[in-house]
Amino acid sequence: MKSLAIIYSRVRPEEKLLFAACEELGVQLEKVRDNDLILDIVANTPQLESQVLLQRSMNHGRIPTTLRFFESQGVHTINSVLSTEMCDDKFTASLVLQKAGVATIPTKLAYTEEAAIQAM
Repeated sequence: MKSLAIIYSRVRPEEKLLFAACEELGVQLEKVRDNDLILDIVANTPQLESQVLLQRSMNHGRIPTTLRFFESQGVHTINSVLSTEMCDDKFTASLVLQKAGVATIPTKLAYTEEAAIQAM
């Protein structure tokens, strides 16, 4: 049987839809609340039954660490730590999209208020 782990913070409407879709498709679902995780890098023991993970946590501070841990254990993450970090950094995302030839809105980054005013 196919299995999927979903790490989440709260069950929002989107998670309810994902859970229902898994049930409908016969996917064995492993629901994991991010608050319940203990990532033990010394023991490095598998914390998931599933080898495929979908990260739905709302805590952006935890997401990269959690994904990095499970990726290091060989778990396939649908939303990888690399893609997650890039998408969380809008400037980097804009650079990558622009380099790939995807039309993007004009983007500038300024580190001070004065530089931001000058960039406008």
